[in-house]
Amino acid sequence: MMGDQLTLAASVFYNDWSNQQVEVWATPGDSSSSYIVNAGNSTSYGAELELSYAAGANLDVFASIGLLESEFEDFIVGDNDYSGQAFPLTARQNAAVGYRYNAGDGWFSSGTMTFTGARTGSLDSGVSGFGLDSYTVVDLEVGYQWRSGATLVAYANNLFDTTYFLNESGPGSAASLGDRREVGVQLTYSF
Repeated sequence: MMGDQLTLAASVFYNDWSNQQVEVWATPGDSSSSYIVNAGNSTSYGAELELSYAAGANLDVFASIGLLESEFEDFIVGDNDYSGQAFPLTARQNAAVGYRYNAGDGWFSSGTMTFTGARTGSLDSGVSGFGLDSYTVVDLEVGYQWRSGATLVAYANNLFDTTYFLNESGPGSAASLGDRREVGVQLTYSF
């Protein structure tokens, strides 16, 4: 599109499962008590859109968005009925925007801002899908690449030190935090 400056990719999907395999924890917060069961019936559907634009000879910008709806339609394990709940750890929305810049003289830079929407945590016995908040993370890097094959990069992952959970089993139970801010310098050499 637009003289090969714009790239667009889109997809839509629908999945209808019988006996989808799902991990359930028998004891809330105890990952060693996990086991796999088959959900009776479940569905998911959504769409994804990705855009990439060559804004100049040295600059590319990109964006993406994903939308997902998921549901266990028939899922009972012992006394626990998970029917009507969304799949665990699946965000209903996610999005990203970013850039890649290459000055052409060895200098380069890139940055990405990634949004992950709200979702439910692990399925624990007796705990109805505990909600995990949405979060946004920003990553940046700047570097220089020599013709000899050496590259020096200064980077910041999770630049604003956003606190977020990757998983949580329920109130007062085990939780997994996302990566904290990491700032560093990396030197690599390719030959």
